[in-house]
Amino acid sequence: ERIYDIGNVGIRAASFLLIPVFTHHLSQDEFGLLSTLLITNQILLVLMAVGMRDTFVRFFGKAKDNGTVGLLLGSCIVINFVMGIVATGVVCGFLEPFFCRLLHTDSAGSYLLLTCLVSQGQCLCLQLMSYYRANEHPVAFLVAGVTSALLLVCLNMVFLVGLDLGIHGALVAYLLTYSLMFASLAIHIISRTGIGVSLVSLRASLGFGLPLLPSQVSALLIAALPVYFLSHYRGLQTVAIFSLGQKLAQLPSVFLVMPFQQALEPMVFNNLNAENLKEKLSNMLTYFVLIFLVIAMAFMAGSRILLSLAAPSSYEEAAIVLATLLPAAFFLGLMYFGRVLLHIRLKTHVTGSVGILFACASPVIY
Repeated sequence: ERIYDIGNVGIRAASFLLIPVFTHHLSQDEFGLLSTLLITNQILLVLMAVGMRDTFVRFFGKAKDNGTVGLLLGSCIVINFVMGIVATGVVCGFLEPFFCRLLHTDSAGSYLLLTCLVSQGQCLCLQLMSYYRANEHPVAFLVAGVTSALLLVCLNMVFLVGLDLGIHGALVAYLLTYSLMFASLAIHIISRTGIGVSLVSLRASLGFGLPLLPSQVSALLIAALPVYFLSHYRGLQTVAIFSLGQKLAQLPSVFLVMPFQQALEPMVFNNLNAENLKEKLSNMLTYFVLIFLVIAMAFMAGSRILLSLAAPSSYEEAAIVLATLLPAAFFLGLMYFGRVLLHIRLKTHVTGSVGILFACASPVIY
């Protein structure tokens, strides 16, 4: 789990390392606009993935035994690619007027196209990296995560700081990072697994992955709606402050919650017939609760120092957002644990239904 922790930090670390770059080289309005695009990117990422990473991890053990890993991987990638084309067409073709109002700009076409391309590249990279998770190769997962983080930081320093290309420069840096990582991962993984597509794999993958989509989209909508509402009603400067606090509050998720998920799913799905599975699950949940309490207390003790390093003094109100959102990371970990228990029984429709229920309730609460 510690290696998955470092690997996950590598994947996510760039977004935190780039916070002071964004806050010091972009105005608050520009940082608010970029934050709105990045949260939109996360929604698009889920729509394009359509549950295929979870599907690959869930069925990898069986595919490995049958010698059909290449067919499973290829089918998942094809679904990712088709969903990417559909999502890009909808966003750029029909939703531009909505985003023009949301982003407070007369023309959002270039922003939206770059955001969609970034989402497609990230989706394909993460799909390939799921091979390392499923095959329990945490060192390879670590190398890929750390490499992508370093590449993203370096390219942002070139396009945003060096060339001063603003928001477009940041988006181009994201796009180049995921394009280069996808090419590298494809060469390394597909040379070992081969690749193909079969109707059987397509049907099985969609049958498992599609019911996950409502739950995953709903979870992201709950996180995105406050950004959208704040942008519409209060402006992009308020979005910038909220987004900074929200990003810092996600640090415990990076150090603990996401590694917990990364380690839990392969351990469970590759050992469904193990006699001591229940004992292992119980131990992992206990360790998660205890470690989270320690990390949360240490994090709150140093949060003021962290905020001062991340942004200028004009962002000081983000401390309130940070303190308010920190407990959400704990409940996110419990959600992942419950979701894995349901997925053991292939009850993806339950997680989907619960997600829809809370997503429908969230606009009323906001």
